[in-house]
Amino acid sequence: MGFVIAFLHSNAGIYVTATIGLVFQLAGVYLVVRDLMQAHGMARKFTDNMNIIEKAHQELQDDSMAVAREYTQGEDEAWSTMIRPTVEIDMRARKVELVTRQIVGYLLSEVQVPNRWKTWIGPAALLLGIVLAYAASMLSVR
Repeated sequence: MGFVIAFLHSNAGIYVTATIGLVFQLAGVYLVVRDLMQAHGMARKFTDNMNIIEKAHQELQDDSMAVAREYTQGEDEAWSTMIRPTVEIDMRARKVELVTRQIVGYLLSEVQVPNRWKTWIGPAALLLGIVLAYAASMLSVR
Protein backbone atom coordinates (compact mmCIF):
# COMPACT_ATOMS: atom_id res chain seq x y z
CA MET A 1 0.00 0.00 0.00
CA GLY A 2 2.91 2.31 0.74
CA PHE A 3 4.20 1.74 -2.80
CA VAL A 4 0.90 2.96 -4.30
CA ILE A 5 0.91 6.12 -2.19
CA ALA A 6 4.57 6.76 -3.03
CA PHE A 7 3.79 6.26 -6.73
CA LEU A 8 0.83 8.67 -6.56
CA HIS A 9 3.07 11.33 -5.00
CA SER A 10 5.66 10.93 -7.76
CA ASN A 11 5.51 12.95 -10.98
CA ALA A 12 4.59 9.85 -12.99
CA GLY A 13 1.75 9.01 -10.57
CA ILE A 14 0.37 12.53 -10.80
CA TYR A 15 0.47 12.40 -14.62
CA VAL A 16 -1.19 8.99 -14.66
CA THR A 17 -3.92 10.10 -12.24
CA ALA A 18 -4.57 13.31 -14.18
CA THR A 19 -4.64 11.43 -17.50
CA ILE A 20 -7.05 8.80 -16.21
CA GLY A 21 -9.20 11.62 -14.81
CA LEU A 22 -9.22 13.33 -18.19
CA VAL A 23 -10.16 10.09 -19.96
CA PHE A 24 -13.07 9.55 -17.58
CA GLN A 25 -14.20 13.16 -17.99
CA LEU A 26 -14.14 12.93 -21.77
CA ALA A 27 -15.98 9.59 -21.74
CA GLY A 28 -18.58 11.00 -19.35
CA VAL A 29 -19.12 14.12 -21.43
CA TYR A 30 -19.45 12.02 -24.60
CA LEU A 31 -22.02 9.69 -23.03
CA VAL A 32 -24.06 12.50 -21.48
CA VAL A 33 -24.09 14.54 -24.70
CA ARG A 34 -24.98 11.46 -26.77
CA ASP A 35 -27.89 10.67 -24.46
CA LEU A 36 -29.05 14.28 -24.62
CA MET A 37 -28.82 14.37 -28.42
CA GLN A 38 -30.84 11.16 -28.72
CA ALA A 39 -33.56 12.61 -26.52
CA HIS A 40 -33.51 15.85 -28.51
CA GLY A 41 -33.71 13.92 -31.79
CA MET A 42 -36.72 11.94 -30.60
CA ALA A 43 -38.46 15.12 -29.45
CA ARG A 44 -37.74 16.83 -32.79
CA LYS A 45 -39.02 13.82 -34.76
CA PHE A 46 -42.17 13.76 -32.62
CA THR A 47 -42.77 17.48 -33.22
CA ASP A 48 -42.18 17.12 -36.95
CA ASN A 49 -44.59 14.19 -37.17
CA MET A 50 -47.25 16.10 -35.23
CA ASN A 51 -46.84 19.10 -37.55
CA ILE A 52 -47.17 16.89 -40.63
CA ILE A 53 -50.34 15.30 -39.22
CA GLU A 54 -51.84 18.71 -38.45
CA LYS A 55 -50.97 20.09 -41.88
CA ALA A 56 -52.40 17.05 -43.68
CA HIS A 57 -55.53 17.19 -41.53
CA GLN A 58 -56.08 20.86 -42.31
CA GLU A 59 -55.72 20.21 -46.02
CA LEU A 60 -58.11 17.27 -45.85
CA GLN A 61 -60.63 19.19 -43.78
CA ASP A 62 -60.60 22.01 -46.33
CA ASP A 63 -61.29 19.41 -49.03
CA SER A 64 -63.96 17.52 -47.08
CA MET A 65 -66.61 18.34 -49.68
CA ALA A 66 -64.38 16.90 -52.41
CA VAL A 67 -63.92 13.76 -50.33
CA ALA A 68 -67.67 13.51 -49.80
CA ARG A 69 -68.14 13.80 -53.57
CA GLU A 70 -65.63 11.01 -54.07
CA TYR A 71 -67.66 8.80 -51.74
CA THR A 72 -70.77 9.42 -53.83
CA GLN A 73 -68.82 9.28 -57.12
CA GLY A 74 -69.94 12.88 -57.78
CA GLU A 75 -73.42 11.78 -58.82
CA ASP A 76 -75.56 13.30 -56.07
CA GLU A 77 -74.61 16.77 -54.84
CA ALA A 78 -77.35 16.80 -52.17
CA TRP A 79 -76.14 13.47 -50.77
CA SER A 80 -72.54 14.73 -50.79
CA THR A 81 -73.63 17.77 -48.78
CA MET A 82 -75.51 15.56 -46.31
CA ILE A 83 -72.59 13.21 -45.68
CA ARG A 84 -69.99 15.97 -45.45
CA PRO A 85 -70.29 16.27 -41.62
CA THR A 86 -69.88 12.50 -41.33
CA VAL A 87 -66.82 12.65 -43.56
CA GLU A 88 -65.34 15.43 -41.39
CA ILE A 89 -65.99 13.38 -38.24
CA ASP A 90 -64.29 10.41 -39.87
CA MET A 91 -61.31 12.62 -40.76
CA ARG A 92 -61.09 13.91 -37.19
CA ALA A 93 -61.25 10.36 -35.84
CA ARG A 94 -58.42 9.33 -38.15
CA LYS A 95 -56.42 12.35 -37.03
CA VAL A 96 -56.96 11.41 -33.39
CA GLU A 97 -55.80 7.88 -34.19
CA LEU A 98 -52.64 9.17 -35.92
CA VAL A 99 -51.89 11.60 -33.10
CA THR A 100 -52.44 8.89 -30.51
CA ARG A 101 -50.06 6.58 -32.35
CA GLN A 102 -47.41 9.31 -32.45
CA ILE A 103 -47.80 10.11 -28.75
CA VAL A 104 -47.68 6.44 -27.75
CA GLY A 105 -44.66 5.83 -29.98
CA TYR A 106 -42.88 8.84 -28.52
CA LEU A 107 -43.62 7.83 -24.95
CA LEU A 108 -42.55 4.24 -25.56
CA SER A 109 -39.30 5.38 -27.17
CA GLU A 110 -38.66 7.71 -24.23
CA VAL A 111 -39.24 4.84 -21.80
CA GLN A 112 -37.18 2.27 -23.74
CA VAL A 113 -34.05 4.27 -24.50
CA PRO A 114 -32.82 5.26 -21.05
CA ASN A 115 -32.00 2.13 -19.11
CA ARG A 116 -30.07 2.35 -15.86
CA TRP A 117 -26.74 1.43 -17.41
CA LYS A 118 -26.92 4.08 -20.13
CA THR A 119 -28.41 6.68 -17.84
CA TRP A 120 -25.87 6.51 -15.04
CA ILE A 121 -22.59 5.46 -16.68
CA GLY A 122 -22.03 8.87 -18.31
CA PRO A 123 -22.57 11.02 -15.20
CA ALA A 124 -20.66 8.49 -13.05
CA ALA A 125 -17.68 8.58 -15.42
CA LEU A 126 -17.79 12.36 -15.43
CA LEU A 127 -17.87 12.49 -11.63
CA LEU A 128 -15.03 9.96 -11.33
CA GLY A 129 -12.97 12.00 -13.79
CA ILE A 130 -13.52 15.16 -11.77
CA VAL A 131 -12.53 13.40 -8.54
CA LEU A 132 -9.39 11.95 -10.13
CA ALA A 133 -8.41 15.34 -11.58
CA TYR A 134 -8.89 16.91 -8.15
CA ALA A 135 -6.84 14.15 -6.54
CA ALA A 136 -4.06 14.69 -9.08
CA SER A 137 -4.02 18.41 -8.42
CA MET A 138 -3.91 17.85 -4.64
CA LEU A 139 -1.13 15.27 -4.97
CA SER A 140 0.90 17.70 -7.04
CA VAL A 141 1.00 20.22 -4.17
CA ARG A 142 4.32 19.76 -2.39
